[in-house]
Amino acid sequence: MTLGDGLRGRDNALNLVRLLLAGAVVLSHTRPVGGFGPDPTLGGRGLGSWAVAGFFAISGYLICASRERLPWKDFVVSRMLRIYPGYWLSLLAVAGVFAPVAAVTTGTDFDGSAALSFVLVNLVAPVQFAFGDALTRAAHPEAWNAPLWTLSPEMLCYTVAGVALTSMVVRRRTVLFSWAALVAVTASPLLLGAAHRLSAGPLLDFLHLLGFFTAGALAWALRDRITIRTPFMALSLAALCVVGLAHATNELAALPLAYLVLAVGCVARPGFTRELDLSYGLYILSWPIQTTLYLMGVARLGWAAYCSLTFAIAVPVAYASWTCVEKPALGLRRRLRGPTRHDSLVPVGRTAPAPAAIAPGASQEA
Repeated sequence: MTLGDGLRGRDNALNLVRLLLAGAVVLSHTRPVGGFGPDPTLGGRGLGSWAVAGFFAISGYLICASRERLPWKDFVVSRMLRIYPGYWLSLLAVAGVFAPVAAVTTGTDFDGSAALSFVLVNLVAPVQFAFGDALTRAAHPEAWNAPLWTLSPEMLCYTVAGVALTSMVVRRRTVLFSWAALVAVTASPLLLGAAHRLSAGPLLDFLHLLGFFTAGALAWALRDRITIRTPFMALSLAALCVVGLAHATNELAALPLAYLVLAVGCVARPGFTRELDLSYGLYILSWPIQTTLYLMGVARLGWAAYCSLTFAIAVPVAYASWTCVEKPALGLRRRLRGPTRHDSLVPVGRTAPAPAAIAPGASQEA
């Protein structure tokens, strides 16, 4: 079975893989947000950071598949309707639910104008992360919802892929350009090592994530040549262990991680996640839940109780986000763009894949 075969149709388990990755992010945050210590590290990279890298690798594959299938306008509309409704919900939840509850719990004043400003300032992209006196008493007082920072790099990756695949030259030589982009992106942090001391941190963070996204894009370009085999999955896992021990995860982990998460999506059974995508809601709504629980004193019950209550609340909230906001937005997207049509930029001599032959990532990106 090739990667392209395994990710065709709706029987793949990428939703399940992303749900597990989101769960890993939430689990990693329970320690720092609950005041129990730093995020546990594996090979010099935090557990949550590994999971986010996996998200970006999957997105690289699915976004390229979506862009190949959709014209530019429909691609942009699709991306916006997938990201923004859930994102806006997270802003409203912080301003209208979590911050007021935290203020009551801590006996501080709730500033409604500051909450409204938080929503309005962040409408397009997350730029403000903190407001209110209650948050100053949290274990991480710098942000109500720190994971939102990854949305800006993700949208930049969408833009890079969308613009690149507008070019006929790139479309006809996707493997070559994907390899070149991956090499350039993974080498850039090394070249910018000195610049890191000159406040180049945000740029380096973006390049690190773009490297994993590009690895997923390369997997998409080679989808009909990459074979899914258990020994290859084991070798990928071993390679991740080696580069982790060498603390070279940003430069060398992209390809084995992309292969591993995509291969698991091919061979695993999707189960209930076939029609249910809780990963996005779980990812963007868990941090404020954890912060509020900390301010309510739940962390004093111990890490196990704090962790259990976090998931007991976050999973139903993610389900509500999917059912009431994200899924209806997907339906709106389909109505706005009408029946799926093939992109007129499909290279000459290449048959455009049928709608059912595309991985469902066009409607399931994180």
